This record gives sequence, structure tokens and C-alpha cells, in this order.
Amino acid sequence: MVMFEGDLVGGMGGMRNEFTAIIEKDGEWFIAYCPELPGANGQGRTVEECKESLAAAISLILEDRREDAMRRAGEWLGARAGRKPMEDDYRDAAGRHYKDADYLFSDSRWANADHLFGLAAECALKAVMIQNNLHFNWVHINTLWEEAKVFPKFAQIANGENPFSKWLIKQRYSSSADITMETAEKHKHGATEAMGILHAASLNGVIS
Repeated sequence: MVMFEGDLVGGMGGMRNEFTAIIEKDGEWFIAYCPELPGANGQGRTVEECKESLAAAISLILEDRREDAMRRAGEWLGARAGRKPMEDDYRDAAGRHYKDADYLFSDSRWANADHLFGLAAECALKAVMIQNNLHFNWVHINTLWEEAKVFPKFAQIANGENPFSKWLIKQRYSSSADITMETAEKHKHGATEAMGILHAASLNGVIS
């Protein structure tokens, strides 16, 4: 096992931040993580490819945190104005995202179906995690799936690959031509697994 340590530069809203990249060689692959940012992981066949993968993961986590901070700021401003904040309902969101994704998939609209399958899986796992008081980082499904594997509640996905490892929230801005039927089908399978976990939790009384 070979370990490297170097600085990665990430930015959010025009700001520059330096992060440490710990890179280890595992067989023919390099894997990386950022100790300052839990949940930020990368991989690649070369050190540079691995660093680029980690930098992309860091960027996504920072973007997600920024969106969450903006949402919370909006809720705070709304409360000051006397408006009741909208409550999160991950179980309901998982169901409607999956239903809409399945409809779009049957209509061969791969890009939108693919995006919603990712959100459906994310909401399903978050619903179970919240109800079980499991700690997790507020990240999207490509990283959340890996975090879920460590909990016994998600034993059925613990030993399999992450079907959402290359799913990115920013793909909502991508061209329709960039998402193929094969990609959407893979994410549909992953979302179906996540919905199965949510359904089992509902049957067991974990989620009411």
C-alpha cells in the first residue's frame, strides 16, 4: 500500500479552499479520501485521475452544503416573516420521484428518468436513516450509498457495488444525449433496491 499526501484546491461561490488528499494504491487502482471533509472519496487508475475524482466529490459536497445553507437561510427568513417552514418528507418524496422516474423511463426519456431515480434512492435511504437516528452527511446518493453500507439496516447492499457511483446531481444540467438507456437502467435497479429497503422498514414499523 502506497500513501501520498497533497493539497487539493476547491472553491464555492468564488472562494478558494485547500484540502488534503490521502491517496492509497489498492491493486491496479488508486483510492483517495479527504480527512477534512467526511464522505469525500475518489478513485482512478492513475494518481491524477484519482485526484480529479476526489476534487469532483469535494466540489459536490460543498455545493450540497451551500444549497442546504441557502435553504435553511430561506426558512429563517420565512420564519421572521411569519411563514411556516416546509417540512421534509423523504418517504413521500422517494415514492413520487420513483413513480415519475418509472413513467419517464417507460417513455424512453432516459435523462430525466435517470435524475429522478437517483433522487428517489437518496430520499429512500435518508428516510430510513432519519427514522433510525443514524448519523450521515448531507450528501447526494453517489456518496450516501457508501455511507449507508456501514449500518446493519442496509445489510442487503453492504457487499455490492455502488450503482450510483457515477451519478451526479449536476447532471440535471447535462444534455439528454449524455444519458443512455443502460445508465438509466442501472440507476433504476439501484433505486428499486433503495425503495425495497424503505418498504421493508415500513412493514417492520420503523417508519409509519
